[in-house]
Amino acid sequence: MKSLIFKKMTILSRVEKAARIVPLEPKVNLFVGENDVGKSTFVASLYHTLGADVAQLQNSQWAKARPIYCLTFSIG
Repeated sequence: MKSLIFKKMTILSRVEKAARIVPLEPKVNLFVGENDVGKSTFVASLYHTLGADVAQLQNSQWAKARPIYCLTFSIG
């Protein structure tokens, strides 16, 4: 069985003129932080990038940023 390894997630907002690159480790990634810093939104963005319809991203400030996602991955 081949493995799918996420390497990094890039999120670009042309509205805010900002970008964020989140490097991902091949084995385990742990997201920690205070409430309302974007942990769940990041996971929802990853899910959305893979083709899922994520309601959380449509009804929030996040949608106003009109983000563009790029997921770098490898299949090994």
